[in-house]
Amino acid sequence: MLEQAARKELFKQIFGDDDQKFEEQEKVIAGLPLVNLEISAYTDGEDDCIVGDMLTCKLRVTYNNLKKGQ
Repeated sequence: MLEQAARKELFKQIFGDDDQKFEEQEKVIAGLPLVNLEISAYTDGEDDCIVGDMLTCKLRVTYNNLKKGQ
């Protein structure tokens, strides 16, 4: 989630001024999905969950770096 300039500063601290390796790193980062995960768990009609209750779990995954339909 870092901006490219911030990643480059960290890269220089670790690997020095190897522009080719930095570009390889950027290609890998571009291929990775950036996601947000939201989860909720609840029991319908109840404020609290206790042993034996039927639990409903919902998970929502949002891909931040993919265009709609990809």
